[in-house]
Amino acid sequence: MPHPFLNVSVDHMRGDLAEARDFLSKLAAAERIGGLYPEGHPLRTEAIAALVDAAGRMVHEGPIDLFVHEGSFFAGEKLLVRESVTLKGLMRVWVGRGIASLSIRPDLTSHHVKVLLSFLSLGGDPPTGPIGINQAELSDLHIGRAGAGLMKSAYGNALEILRRSGIGEQPISQAPAGAAKEAVEGLVEGVITDPQSALLLATMHSHDEYTFFHMVNVCILSLATGAAAGLSRGQLETLGLGAILHDMGKVAVPFEVLNRSGALAEHEWEQIMRHPAEGALMMLSAWDRLPPAAASIAFEHHVHLDGSGYPHTHPPSAPNIFSRIVSVADTFDAITSRRSYRRAERREKALEVLLTGADAHYDPRVVRIFIRILGFYPPGSVVEMSDDTMAVVVKNNPKALSAPVVRILSADGSFGPELHLADHPSLRILRSVDQSKMEIDIAAIAP
Repeated sequence: MPHPFLNVSVDHMRGDLAEARDFLSKLAAAERIGGLYPEGHPLRTEAIAALVDAAGRMVHEGPIDLFVHEGSFFAGEKLLVRESVTLKGLMRVWVGRGIASLSIRPDLTSHHVKVLLSFLSLGGDPPTGPIGINQAELSDLHIGRAGAGLMKSAYGNALEILRRSGIGEQPISQAPAGAAKEAVEGLVEGVITDPQSALLLATMHSHDEYTFFHMVNVCILSLATGAAAGLSRGQLETLGLGAILHDMGKVAVPFEVLNRSGALAEHEWEQIMRHPAEGALMMLSAWDRLPPAAASIAFEHHVHLDGSGYPHTHPPSAPNIFSRIVSVADTFDAITSRRSYRRAERREKALEVLLTGADAHYDPRVVRIFIRILGFYPPGSVVEMSDDTMAVVVKNNPKALSAPVVRILSADGSFGPELHLADHPSLRILRSVDQSKMEIDIAAIAP
């Protein structure tokens, strides 16, 4: 019999606001791509078409007002927490153009959408007709703002820096040399200052933007592990650079090969196995002052502790400690992310893979540290409690790995206050649940 809570949307506003969220995401992508690629480029044409489609679906049943207020996005009077964290660049563009509200009516056409996009990208005359600027006011702030915590800002800024620079989507030689370093510096500060929020935010994923979220999440998980292992700040910055750029070589692998659901042909697998070497070569040839250890991470992150894996070296040798940390973080995030060809696995499953592979594939010392900072039920895990309620794990308890800090989910989709299970021995976690059945807005529950 299915658990009664599994049919409850955790974000009880999600159904009403999905189109608004999709529109903002497509608007951010189209505005960003317009700055990366010239007029007529296929990616630019595709982004505009997706934006026009998203706009039409958003206003299919009536007009809508979108707002920016005190660092947060709203659709009507409802706070869009995730977008407030992850679309920092679009928010800055709105503020820079003096946009407090964007009113959109159903009679808009592709021409109106293109005028809006041109206004955001280039300035000039604002859109008129079915798209109005500052024609509405946000009157009822009955929901708190997304918040401007250091880690939330660092996460959103890192995503935006990577998007704007094109890192992860084009060769690094075409991207600003300092972009990755700027992103990493903010993440290092956030992880050092608020490691628990960092680990919770590192569970955010996006099917449409897997590359960017994966880069940031692997960087955060690696930094948290490195900090727990006692690395210095300078070492953490080197580790972070290698972690955020570890998959750089995949820009040379065809998209259809990266997203193939079935078995790869031999020549396709050879393309995959070349990406670590390609990434290291890109990094070394593009940036003169890049720490060699950062490029080594890109080269070694698929080399196993026993020297197996790829690329093959002669003689086989074990990867350095930075690469071992990134290998663990990369495996964990890849397993827990949803891709076009498979569902996301539970976080405990990812920990099982790491434990099983310790000694041969993964450094057992790194795995132990990783599990110590995440716990048996890593942050972001959805769990069923012994009193038949559901909860989301928000913090690990290093002194009792099976008794983390949780927030109980109510039937209306809201969350209760933090509950330290170590202080409530009569309440325990029974099991984790399949997170694909529940959409958790991690940004909404992060401090």
